[in-house]
Amino acid sequence: MSLPLESTLSLPSDHPIFAGHFPEHPIVPGALILDEVTRVLGEHTGVGRSAVRSAKFVHPARPGQRLRIALTPTASGGFDFRVTSGDILIASGAVQAG
Repeated sequence: MSLPLESTLSLPSDHPIFAGHFPEHPIVPGALILDEVTRVLGEHTGVGRSAVRSAKFVHPARPGQRLRIALTPTASGGFDFRVTSGDILIASGAVQAG
């Protein structure tokens, strides 16, 4: 397993999720971002379940924006995550596999 664990996410503006998530000013739902964080963790660790220990959303993500998800292991056995778009921090927090 290479560290940090990384993945990208980009949703087109016509994705159905945006129909009800602020049609006038669409943003990527935080729950979808967290789901992708836990999916990446499970994909790389083989663990089917994970728990979000903390999450902070600091900037909205827009349709078509390319998001980079990076997970870094911690001394406690969990993972810190950062979701960025270029130099912009979108979200950060901690997850635990298993």
